[in-house]
Amino acid sequence: MKKIISIALSDEKAYVILLERERDGWAYRAADKISLAATLRDPEPWVALEKKFLEKHGALWDTKNVPVLFVIPDEQCYTHAVLRDDSASQINDAEKVMSDIARVVPVARNEIDVRWEYSKTKKRIVAAAAKKQDVAAIRNLTARFLQEPTALYPEPLALCSSLVHNATEGAVIIDVGEYRTNAIFFDEDGFLGNDTLQRQDENLHAMIAKHFRTSFSQAQTMRKSIGMDKTQEGGKLFEFLQNTFDEALRECARLLESARSKYQKPFPTIYFIGELIDTPHLIEHFHHHVGGAIARADPWQSILSAPQHLRRDTGFAAAIGMAMRSNSFSDIPPINFSSIAPSRASQPASAVASFFYTFFARMRIKATLVQSKRAAVGIAIAALVITGVFLWRTIQPIWFSTVLPKEIDIAIFLGEGAMSDAISGKSWETTIAVSDTFPASGFKETPSVASGTIRLVNNTNSPVQLRATTRLVLENESSATYRMPKQASIPARATKDVVVAAEEAGPERNAPAGTRMFIPGLSPDLQQYVYGEVFEPIENGLTRTQVVSEEDIQNAVSRLKQQVALQAFKLFEEQVATLQHILLKEPIETMTVEENIFTKPGDVGKTFSVSLRARVIMVSFPQQAAWQYIAKALSLNEEDFMSHMKPEQHIDATFLNYNQETKVVYAKVLLPINNTE
Repeated sequence: MKKIISIALSDEKAYVILLERERDGWAYRAADKISLAATLRDPEPWVALEKKFLEKHGALWDTKNVPVLFVIPDEQCYTHAVLRDDSASQINDAEKVMSDIARVVPVARNEIDVRWEYSKTKKRIVAAAAKKQDVAAIRNLTARFLQEPTALYPEPLALCSSLVHNATEGAVIIDVGEYRTNAIFFDEDGFLGNDTLQRQDENLHAMIAKHFRTSFSQAQTMRKSIGMDKTQEGGKLFEFLQNTFDEALRECARLLESARSKYQKPFPTIYFIGELIDTPHLIEHFHHHVGGAIARADPWQSILSAPQHLRRDTGFAAAIGMAMRSNSFSDIPPINFSSIAPSRASQPASAVASFFYTFFARMRIKATLVQSKRAAVGIAIAALVITGVFLWRTIQPIWFSTVLPKEIDIAIFLGEGAMSDAISGKSWETTIAVSDTFPASGFKETPSVASGTIRLVNNTNSPVQLRATTRLVLENESSATYRMPKQASIPARATKDVVVAAEEAGPERNAPAGTRMFIPGLSPDLQQYVYGEVFEPIENGLTRTQVVSEEDIQNAVSRLKQQVALQAFKLFEEQVATLQHILLKEPIETMTVEENIFTKPGDVGKTFSVSLRARVIMVSFPQQAAWQYIAKALSLNEEDFMSHMKPEQHIDATFLNYNQETKVVYAKVLLPINNTE
């Protein structure tokens, strides 16, 4: 049985659970909530947490050699905490704590935050935290107390991350929050990567207040009431929240599509949508679109007594995920671990988990106590369908459905003689010269003198004459000085458009639209009535010149090598066909003989030219020998194997790699299977 102890730290509490891997999923053997205020007085706080938990539960379960996964919120990584008398100096305490942290964590003192809190006993808790960007330092610190590396994940995904991290299926955990959507990807080997999508800068209550033109407190009341009654204004609010959820769901779809494309894995999915979907009506809307099972924040005993088809895939892990983000009062724990605690079975948790595995799993997950009969009928129908498919499959040739792959790797030997486990191939060599012109994509920015048209305003009853080179100064932080190249006459109570140019070059001399210019040469009284206005932005204080970049040159050479490979393939294709050989599309080797690049990085220009002469080696192999090789590799009779192929269609082979020492080329072959049978 595989076991894991997961410790998730959140503010002054640590959530600790012991899990045991069973055939159908994780079984939750023990759970506890430990206060950190007293525990962190120990010089090795993480070991103290584990010890305290095992003292309480270790007698019931064998916990020897059980890995411990510490999950630390990366936004507040507390590394040290001490208790001080209220009379002690805060300054001295802060200095001591920062010195202690700086000794064990490679961070500067100014990168350590210190905060002060008071416990119920009026003892002040001094807690220090390294900043978020220093997660690596916290990892190094906590790893000192563990045999295995510490995993750091953002809460509230922390606890469920540990579950999937130690499972075998792989999954993606998607946390849909009010501000952003986070996703963490795992496979059977552990952590793969993560992604974040920014959603909006306002929280949900602020969005409700703006949309319905109410106060923030009224918005909170509206959202709370929708969970009790979906009527009148609540109906409009429900529609608004539905649209917000649908937008988040589209983001999830984009995340999943991107992850599945990048990692080439199906990724069963676990959703946490508590900050957005926390009312019965919204949860019902979620189930209608996605499916899933509700994880309720019930006491431990209630979770154990829940039906297995609900508890196995959700249960305590999802409820803990809810507790990790709960904003409940500290005196009322967000989740109850004691069986004597009052039940909150009627309160939906702020976590909904949705797993997508097989057809049975989806039906099992969607089943609820109310829908159990309907689900049972569905499962029975599915069983009949699968039984029919099974019986049909038994009539078909078994090897065809279970053995024959769509593609297979082959080995091609280029040396003298023959090799028993490879096809004897032939190499083709030629030298090809190509040249081409490519567009430049780089830009070089050089300061220039900003110039443009402004509007002179005369609000006096007399015309105003301004001579050439008259100075005008922007009324903003830059105080940039402009000059008029020509004289201008402004009629009384009128305006006149004139051209001005900055005295100095540079983008900081640009003038945004709506900026006012005063004329220092006029008297202070007259400056209030005669001035300039920038009605269109003057933004040409920086000139962008197109240049050739290093990346442009590298891409050009790469494209020329592709042209060389294509020309070589066309050159040998006809010769190879007469031998009834198959030619690999890619050369096994391309060696540059001569390369002429008629430019260098940074040169000004919109295009540039490159010429290349390269020696190319390509490989072919007999198609009939390939059929025999593949049939032998699959342990099949050649005649039976060929009966399921399209012999008139050539093999599509892709080059993988070449071992120069053994002279063996490895390629991947796409089999032309006859799908009409």
